[in-house]
Amino acid sequence: DWSAAEYIGLVGAQSPFVMLRKKRLAKEIQDLFDELRLGIDPLKRLRDLTELEKRLVDVAKAYFRRAKILVIEDEFEGFSAEEIVQFKRELKRLICGRMTVVINNHSDMITSILAERLIIFKKGRIVKKCRRDEVKDIRHLESFMLGTSIRTKKHSLDRMNVETNGEKERIYKVNHVITGKGKELGFTFHKGEIVTILALNRREKEHIFAVLSGRSCKEGVERILGEEICDFRDITDCVRSGIVSVARLGDMEELLPSMSVGENLLVPSLNKLSSLEYTMAEHKLVKMLEKEIGQSGVGSGDRIRALGVNDRIVLTLERWHVYNSRVMILLEPFVQCDTYGVSLVKSYMKKIAAGGTCVVVIKSRDEYMGDISDRFIAV
Repeated sequence: DWSAAEYIGLVGAQSPFVMLRKKRLAKEIQDLFDELRLGIDPLKRLRDLTELEKRLVDVAKAYFRRAKILVIEDEFEGFSAEEIVQFKRELKRLICGRMTVVINNHSDMITSILAERLIIFKKGRIVKKCRRDEVKDIRHLESFMLGTSIRTKKHSLDRMNVETNGEKERIYKVNHVITGKGKELGFTFHKGEIVTILALNRREKEHIFAVLSGRSCKEGVERILGEEICDFRDITDCVRSGIVSVARLGDMEELLPSMSVGENLLVPSLNKLSSLEYTMAEHKLVKMLEKEIGQSGVGSGDRIRALGVNDRIVLTLERWHVYNSRVMILLEPFVQCDTYGVSLVKSYMKKIAAGGTCVVVIKSRDEYMGDISDRFIAV
């Protein structure tokens, strides 16, 4: 609810009389924006700014506080490639001779656009320092970051290919999805395909994810699974019917931290297994997990809190792969991924689709999906 002027002038201020400055702030920040040649109204609420304007206000705040180093940890959701180029142009103009900017980011595209120098870390150590123009391509960059053993593992997973036999069977259809601007959308998904839905607006993206996954059961939305019209009341009805979703891949929220690795793998299928089957399946599934993640250090009894991000990514995807879902819906699955994590997620998408599951990915940009997606739908 704060205006841009209040955000820049009041955040971090210590004086108890700081609220008395509000009347003077608009003029003070307007002078700042004029100096920086930013065409932003200082009285405009932060929530009403575009994604680009929000980032520029943050840079202006650093300038206002005479910062020497600005650290940006941001995946730039809601940005198109053109807007990232525009942000770079504005950023270089604003910081010239004033401060250094350090960007902590997992996106190859954003790195290639914004960065002038790269510092590559692996297991807490610097393995390469170079200028951006010294890196020939993404494969060259991967060789620094991954090493040969992990690249071999990635290629073994990537051998899973989706078979195409002419026209694919329709598996899931959702009609009458109303966007924030009142536009009506319809989506049709087929067995064994990978579909990418592109939506720059964050709220629109989250709304579409919630409706498709059943996390939001809006009145008037029609869902057809196979040939049957379904009256899903909540997300549990969707999961029982084989429509699963992951909103924060790699996050603790997608797992059950109090349970073991083996228990998390079997959660979706517990109501189908006897105690003997549970014991046998748990051992088999954990062995499968060890093989997929390329390490033997994951045990059946290990607690989720002891796992790293990539381990949690694999565990989450393996759990729903074992469940043999009909549709898997992922919201911005690469946000927490390092380079190895991106490779794992893409490989799992191909593997899961090869088993007949329709994989639906909802993202801001087509980054990472160009070589594996069967269709792109722009919203």
